[in-house]
Amino acid sequence: MRRNIRIAVAIVAAVAAGTTTTATASATPAPQDPDCGYVADEDGSAYYHHCGSGKVLVHIDYKTWNDVDWCLLPGWTPLGRASIVQNAWYMRGC
Repeated sequence: MRRNIRIAVAIVAAVAAGTTTTATASATPAPQDPDCGYVADEDGSAYYHHCGSGKVLVHIDYKTWNDVDWCLLPGWTPLGRASIVQNAWYMRGC
């Protein structure tokens, strides 16, 4: 299941990398780290943990792809492999 989510996120990110539109990603079960914001876990996966309420626009900084902006719901959102995601940060509500 987790592998399928990673593949789906990679496909969405690859498609979104060529556009300027925002993509909406859904929350997924949380890894062990309870921090808010960008989190890379020991499994090598990258997540954004939106701790607040309402949707937020998050900028995702990829090492080799074009960066993207996603409108995220509260909770944990998988971003892909930590080896390709450099960082992610809050921009504003959406």
